[in-house]
Amino acid sequence: MLLVILTLVPFLGACAGDYAALSREASVPELARLSDAYRQRGNHTTLVSTTGQSGLAIDLALHRVGESGNGPLVVCLHGAFADHSIWRFLGGDLVTDHDLLLVDLPGCGESGKPDPDRVSPLTYTVPDCAARVLQAVRAHLEREPAGRRVVMVGHSLGGAIAIRMFADAGLAGEYADVLSRVDNLVLLAPLDVAVEKVHPLLLEVSRVSGVRIWTTLQLGLLRDRVASGVRGAVASPKRALREDADAKVAILTDWDRRRAMQAMLARAVPYAGDRPDWEKIDAIVATYSRVKVPTLIIWGVHDEVLPVSMGYKLAAELGNAQLVAVPNGMHSLVAEEPTAVAWVMREFLAGRSVGRKIPAAAGLTGPDR
Repeated sequence: MLLVILTLVPFLGACAGDYAALSREASVPELARLSDAYRQRGNHTTLVSTTGQSGLAIDLALHRVGESGNGPLVVCLHGAFADHSIWRFLGGDLVTDHDLLLVDLPGCGESGKPDPDRVSPLTYTVPDCAARVLQAVRAHLEREPAGRRVVMVGHSLGGAIAIRMFADAGLAGEYADVLSRVDNLVLLAPLDVAVEKVHPLLLEVSRVSGVRIWTTLQLGLLRDRVASGVRGAVASPKRALREDADAKVAILTDWDRRRAMQAMLARAVPYAGDRPDWEKIDAIVATYSRVKVPTLIIWGVHDEVLPVSMGYKLAAELGNAQLVAVPNGMHSLVAEEPTAVAWVMREFLAGRSVGRKIPAAAGLTGPDR
C-alpha cells in the first residue's frame, strides 16, 4: 500500500481545501445570469449515428438550443476533458440572437464511448472526430431551414478538429456540401498539432491509471487535486467553479469517459516514441493554408495550457485568419470571459474590425472579478 501511495505523489499535488475554495456558479452574477438564460432556452438532444474514418458506428449527441430559425447556426465543439456543458455561459449570451448546435465529441457527454483498446487506432483521432462531426452536422442540417448558414466554433482540441475539416483535402472534398455552408470559423485557443510543449497536467491526466484514480478517490484527495487544476486554469479565483471540478471528477471516475478522453489526448498529436513525429506534424501544418474561410482566433494572453504564441503562429499560417487577444485571460475563456468573447464574435460576424486586443468596452471589468 505504501508503494501505491508513493506512486500517487505526482497526482496529489494539491492542498487540502482547494475544492472548498471553489465558487459555486450561482455566486458569480454574470455566470449565473448566463447559465439561467441558457437553460431557459431548452435543450433538444438527438443522437446521430456516425462512422467516421474508422468505419466504427458511434452515436454523436447533438444539443440544439434556441428557436429563432434566423441567422447562421452556431455549431460548437468542446475540447478534451469536457462536454457540451462548457458552452452554457457563452451560449447563454449568444442564444439571445443565435441558435446553437452543441456537439458531444466521441467518448464525451452523451455520445458513444467505445473502448479505445478494442477499436481501430483511427478512432478518437482528430480526422476521425472531424469526419464524425461533419456527418452528424450534415444529418442535422436537413432539419434546419433550407440553405441555413453555419458558424463553426471550436475550443482547444475542438478547434484543432475544426481546422482539420478544412485543411485535410480528403475531408474537405467528401464533406464539401457541409463545409460550403460554413461562413466563418471561431477558434478559442485551438490546439496546433505542432504543439510547443504538453502541459504537465494534461500529460498527467492522459496517463493516470484507474488504480491511481480509485486510490486517490478513496483517500479523499481526488476532488482537491482536480480543484487545483481548475483554479490554475482561470485568472480570477471567483471563476474557478465547483461545478466544473465536479464534472471533471465525474469524467475521471467513469472508466469509459476517462479512457476515451485519454485516447483523444494521446492521438491528438503524432508522436514517434517519446518525441514528436515532426515529419507527420510538418505535413499537417503545411495544409493549414487551405483554410480559406474567414477565421477569428481568440486567445488568453496568460494561457498556460496552450501559449498565446501558438495563436500568432496559427494566425500567420491559416489562409484567412485574425487573432484577438484577451488581456489576463487564460485557457478557459468560455467560463472566464463569456460576455467579452460573445461581444468580439458579434463584431467579427458583423464584419466590423476588432483590433488585436479586446477592449474594456467588451465587459472585461465586471463587478464580480
